[in-house]
Amino acid sequence: MTKYFTLIKHYIFHLFSFFIPLFFYILTLSPTVNFGDTGELITAAATLGIPHPPGSPIWVALADIFTYIPVGSIAFRVNLSSAFFVASSSLVLYLLSEIILKHLIENLKIYNPYEYLTKKQQKRQRDLIEKKISSQNEWNNYLVKYHSLISIVITIIYSFTFPIWSHAVYTEVYPLNTLFFVLILYFLFRFYLSENTSFLYFSMFLFGLAITNHYLIFVVAPVILSVMFMRRQQIFKPKNLFILSICFLSGVSFFFFLILRSKANPPIDWGNPENFQNLLGVIQRRQFGSKTIFHANFFNVPVKNFIDIPDFFKRIFQSFSTLIKIATQSYTFPLASVGLLGFYASFKFARKIFVVLLITLVIAGMGFAFLTGVGVSTNDKMTPYLPVVLVFSIFIAYGIVYLLKFARQIVFVLFLIPIYFLFVNYNSVNMSSNTIAYDHGRLMLRQVPKNAIIFTEENNWLFPLAYLQIVEEMRPDVTIYDRNGNIFNDIYAKAKKDYKGEEDFEMKRRQVENDIVTTSKRPVYYAVDKTFENYVDSQIAREGIMYRIGPPKKLDFAGFYKDLLNIDIKNRLNYWDAEYMIAYYHLQYAVDLIENNQIDQAVVQLKKAENWSNNDYRMLNNIGIYYVRLEKQIEAKRVFQKAIDINPDYYIGYTNLGYVYEVAGDKKVAEKYYIKALSINESYLNGIYRLAGFYETEGELEKALYGYRLALKIDPSNEDLVKHINELENMLVSL
Repeated sequence: MTKYFTLIKHYIFHLFSFFIPLFFYILTLSPTVNFGDTGELITAAATLGIPHPPGSPIWVALADIFTYIPVGSIAFRVNLSSAFFVASSSLVLYLLSEIILKHLIENLKIYNPYEYLTKKQQKRQRDLIEKKISSQNEWNNYLVKYHSLISIVITIIYSFTFPIWSHAVYTEVYPLNTLFFVLILYFLFRFYLSENTSFLYFSMFLFGLAITNHYLIFVVAPVILSVMFMRRQQIFKPKNLFILSICFLSGVSFFFFLILRSKANPPIDWGNPENFQNLLGVIQRRQFGSKTIFHANFFNVPVKNFIDIPDFFKRIFQSFSTLIKIATQSYTFPLASVGLLGFYASFKFARKIFVVLLITLVIAGMGFAFLTGVGVSTNDKMTPYLPVVLVFSIFIAYGIVYLLKFARQIVFVLFLIPIYFLFVNYNSVNMSSNTIAYDHGRLMLRQVPKNAIIFTEENNWLFPLAYLQIVEEMRPDVTIYDRNGNIFNDIYAKAKKDYKGEEDFEMKRRQVENDIVTTSKRPVYYAVDKTFENYVDSQIAREGIMYRIGPPKKLDFAGFYKDLLNIDIKNRLNYWDAEYMIAYYHLQYAVDLIENNQIDQAVVQLKKAENWSNNDYRMLNNIGIYYVRLEKQIEAKRVFQKAIDINPDYYIGYTNLGYVYEVAGDKKVAEKYYIKALSINESYLNGIYRLAGFYETEGELEKALYGYRLALKIDPSNEDLVKHINELENMLVSL
């Protein structure tokens, strides 16, 4: 017993670094499916399927293990994998902090600030030197005693920051990506400090394996190359380079798992990678038409183009600003300041470590922000920047170490800092009662009659339905079609093979759907977040939050959707998808009330929708449109203004705000907003029509004609527009 007690005592901080975060992650863990990609990912894990490109095979294989834990729903079990991965990253961060601080302590033993003085100068300053060295030794001895405490404190702080904790409570691939990142760093530092090449080999294998999870791991590639260059005499040998290549390829080879699983035809088989050509398409993410970083078009990544030299320098400034926001929003200004002090301390006392950490921080933070233009907003989960949050914690550890040189008493209050983060962020990340996505999908399935057909697309509609029907086997009588053909039975395979642009594909897709509608006697529904035109030979009408082909059945909106409409705004979550959908339900309820001429109650629901969508400019824009229809101009101005405050480049919002001012008679302001919209997007057709119509109303026919002609270039098949241009030209001639 004494032996085990001694062992536990020796590893007590190791246990704390894992189990303390894990305990609170489980307390705040989502009990079921959520919005975003979670429904798709949980279903893929439960069925060993292939989620969206690049397929994340290593995540699927590991998450599938958690589905066998006999606790809660399948969704809860897969959510638990995120908690486990993030808690594991905390443990590895503790180990990394330990070896880094031990290296610092070793450096302090041999550090002599007077080593460059002459013997004569040293003799003159003997007393001062002895006093300094004595103080340094005292500081060093103090660190020997408390460095593990510093490591555990900074680890728990990291674990309870909002970006890290918020990713630990629901299903996503990013927690595993973060774990891979810190594992690679840990073994890189082990290699860098010990020069044992085995550590580098293992880090290269992990890098290859991590690529099969998510491509964000590429931010660590320059760090690996930098460390290799620093140890180039040892590494740049044919034998070592060959072994490194084998290790890397061994990790990447896990992509072939996709071929094995695709041949089994799982319910989710995105890209159908059952042969090498399709596998390459999934790896290359060909389904995502983003701009490429490589001319060979091997990986599709969202790299932003430069406009000119001023834009180049502006992006540098914005990237630096993003890095500051990451540090201050994650750790607060005081701790971020301690991190800056850690920059100085690591540079002065552990320069080799400083160089590697700085490269990591610059590449993962400023570099990523510079290339992609991805910024950080208030209450941001900072998904692309989780590695930055992790690395900055090490600089904070260095800063705490340096502060102990002057104020050693602070070591006794360090444990209060994690408690602060725990209390501040607990409610913000708590998803233990969040069943919004589950109820959203459940109510859709409950709403439709027996043997109904549901056409659906968009993540927030499709993925909860996929989870409920495939994993929980809810309403197997209902046939669900994914309009993108990635989940369920792909009825659009032929349409996807030969089409010219999105409009052509949509037309072919509707033909497929109309064939089913006209030949089937089954009830047909559309579950998507948009409105519809009439389909061929069929009338489509809104029924609750869905649309039904044919006459809709009468539905008590407030009663049927009460579980979602009655969620208190005080319990709002810092999760965009969930809040967006609650706002959407209130908006649709307002529409239902408007159709029944209950205007006052509709305005109340629009206000609730507005309160739920404070961070979503698109939803605010939709709410504003209904305020305009109800002739509530003041309310419309408010929400359109909020929309463009959130996104200053939202040209649709500027156009709509201009229209409100035009209706109110404020012509100058209306013109200003119309022009602003087109300065952002000069091809925005509705904005061109609005401005041209404005000039026509004001009698400025030449300006109006210029606008209409510009619109005709974009929409050349518009016969009514051609006719109207001719009429205006004749009017000008007659004048």
